Amino acid sequence: MCKSAHNNRLTRERTMDIGDVNRVLYKNWTILKSLAEKFKPEEEIDKSVFDFAGYNFKYHTHTDSSEEGKIKYCYNFGVMKAKGKGLRIIIGEENPGD
Repeated sequence: MCKSAHNNRLTRERTMDIGDVNRVLYKNWTILKSLAEKFKPEEEIDKSVFDFAGYNFKYHTHTDSSEEGKIKYCYNFGVMKAKGKGLRIIIGEENPGD
C-alpha cells in the first residue's frame, strides 16, 4: 500500500468516527426539540419517554450547573434531573457563542 493510500484510509476512519458522533448528537437534538414542543419547560418527563425516542444520554455537547443541578446540553437544548424521578428539558440560547 502506498503512503498516500495509507494516509487516506486513516483520514477516512477518523472522519467516520466524527460523523458517527455527529449523527448521535443530531438525533439527540431532534428528540429534545420535539419534546420541548410537547412539554412545558417546568414539566417533569419520565425517562422512559427519552428511552423510547432513542435518546442517548452518553452524548452531549456541553454541561452547565444551576442551583437545581447539572444540565447536559445538546447544542441549545439541555436535560436535567427534575425534583421527582423524571427529567426536565432546558431551552438555552440559540447561538451561545454569538
